[in-house]
Amino acid sequence: MASAYSGFVDVQKAEEVGDEAFNREAVGIGPFMLEENGWVQGSHFSFVRNPNYQDNKPFVDNKGPVHLEKATVRVIPESITRVSELEAGTVDVAYTIDSEHYQRIRDNDDLELITYAGAGQTYLRINSDREPMNELRFREAINYA
Repeated sequence: MASAYSGFVDVQKAEEVGDEAFNREAVGIGPFMLEENGWVQGSHFSFVRNPNYQDNKPFVDNKGPVHLEKATVRVIPESITRVSELEAGTVDVAYTIDSEHYQRIRDNDDLELITYAGAGQTYLRINSDREPMNELRFREAINYA
């Protein structure tokens, strides 16, 4: 798995199959590989251990392939459904939980809520073809605010 903003690209493969097909073919060098037919759009991604993976970080004890054989990442768009799946024990981890559900998770002794400050960016998308956003000084005022 990689960041949405970076990753290695097999340029020859991309040119060979075209952009649309290449965007549907995962290529990676990390600890997991996409399982054959493991991408079901809108449903899940299934990953298997990459037997060729090597880690050279000095603080990592296991330098070879990870111990976990398989991982499935399910697509669950609704926050309340993610919480319900956690409570039911049908998922092990939920990456994003809306703040309105924090107390519910904190109160559940079977769950652990881990919060952290993360690096990120916030975007404000502006249609500069429409008033008042077409005025530079107005956009500057929003930026300064």
